[in-house]
Amino acid sequence: MKKLRTIIIDDEISATEAIENILIHDCKNVEIIAKCNSPIDAIDIIKTEKPDFIFLDIEMPEKNGFELLKSFKAIDFYVIFVTAYDEYAIHAIKNNALDYILKPIDIDEIKTAVEKVHKNIKESKNIDYQNLLNTITHNKPHRIKIATSNGFEILNTEEIIHIEACGSYTVICLKNGEQVVVSKSIKEINDLLLPYGFYRSHRSHIINLNHIRRFTTENDGEVVMNDNSHIPLSRRKRSDFIALLDKIL
Repeated sequence: MKKLRTIIIDDEISATEAIENILIHDCKNVEIIAKCNSPIDAIDIIKTEKPDFIFLDIEMPEKNGFELLKSFKAIDFYVIFVTAYDEYAIHAIKNNALDYILKPIDIDEIKTAVEKVHKNIKESKNIDYQNLLNTITHNKPHRIKIATSNGFEILNTEEIIHIEACGSYTVICLKNGEQVVVSKSIKEINDLLLPYGFYRSHRSHIINLNHIRRFTTENDGEVVMNDNSHIPLSRRKRSDFIALLDKIL
């Protein structure tokens, strides 16, 4: 019997190795043709190797699993999603009757998911991954993963009020009053948040456009946020800022 060809994609080496070990010892009908810890590299590998199915971690840096799938005009391979904590994604995957496994990796879950993929391939069953991607894109709260000094934070972008550069660090201020200090530059944070309705009002400040309360010309121009913080607005950006608000409000 022809073995199913698979690629394991997960930024955590330990998770990749755990899946690999289970497949080698408990799924004799599967051939691992590649392992990848970078979602960017994985795109090219999938296009070159053309696997029957992939194990795909959902939360990864650079691109999450759904963004990786969006890189393909047609998804002609099956996907077993892997996740540790993304409750929204699990709900969406269940609703679309797709395969997923939870971390920490469980032998029986891997075996069951692989058996399901094998059955789908045997029956030439088409999977509507596009419906899942549409659901995730239109309804999922945007979440970002940001490294800190002792690990990383997963933040919902709608919880962020504003961001401020502070020396070599950047401070992210949240709706609940908490502050997350990260070692990334404010430019890096700005590049990360730009697609989600954020605006760099000043060289040291980024604001969430969804949390603006008012604009005032006091103190040479300030934006007052919902948490009552007063954020400076560069004079050279004033006209662009007002024009932007006219478009989105």
